[in-house]
Amino acid sequence: MPCLALTEKRSASAGPNTAAASSTVHASTITDAAYAPAVTTEPRHALPQTDPRQVVTPLDPDKVEMKLRELGILAQWQHVVDGLRLGFDVGASAPIPQSLQFKNHSSTELAPDFIDSYILQEQAAGRYSQAFNPDNLEGIIGAFRTSPLGLVPKPGSSKFCLIQDMSFPHNDPLMKSVNASIISDDFPTEWGTFAQTSELIMDLPPGSLAATFDISAAYRITPVIPSQQNALCIFWRGKIYVDRAVAFGLRSSAGVFGALADMLVAIYRASGFGPLKKWVDDFLVIRLPNQQ
Repeated sequence: MPCLALTEKRSASAGPNTAAASSTVHASTITDAAYAPAVTTEPRHALPQTDPRQVVTPLDPDKVEMKLRELGILAQWQHVVDGLRLGFDVGASAPIPQSLQFKNHSSTELAPDFIDSYILQEQAAGRYSQAFNPDNLEGIIGAFRTSPLGLVPKPGSSKFCLIQDMSFPHNDPLMKSVNASIISDDFPTEWGTFAQTSELIMDLPPGSLAATFDISAAYRITPVIPSQQNALCIFWRGKIYVDRAVAFGLRSSAGVFGALADMLVAIYRASGFGPLKKWVDDFLVIRLPNQQ
């Protein structure tokens, strides 16, 4: 499963491995307003603020749909086209009765500048919204929640992976995490195992060629349905950002992106490429001696 790294290829797995956040901050409170004498002014109407929950992906659903129709396999993959167009259901649909902000893990103090840069990168790609004051965001989209951020050092490197700990709070019967309400079996995907790949390679005839490739920012090109983005916000330097894309740390991410990757495999096979195998966002494509 890929990490959300600013640079470098994503690692196979990662976790926060840091002290858990220990407190919850409610996004809005009610206090008594101090008395102030009435002042007559001209009425001023605030401009309506745009809902930051949007479907953002570099993939063009119309072109994908056209290619699938051309290959005669659209019916099998219409649900993926719909996900690209409307956002994917990631299972984060549990009610949010009140806005919640959780402290980030202490590991974020290892490289706060890295997180600043990552946020700017994601904003430039359209995957993070602008920064909001908590009360302002709640006034636009209603109750929301964040999950603690954490940094995981990459082995043998000075780079980091950013994770969103969507399993926090852990084992709390009174306050469920985002992941606690997601059933991973509801998001199946195909996996090319090591044994299957080894068997494929051992059986290849002489003269076969192979190529590998991976999809850059794989999870992050997969859009989330706007109605579930309330549960995927992040909290950084006192501001809230709405995350519009599938993130590392979300229980359903592998399956949601996997549906997109499975469709890509189907397109390659229907176009005459293969044999091929995939593992999350990594692909192995074989060209046999008799293939052009």
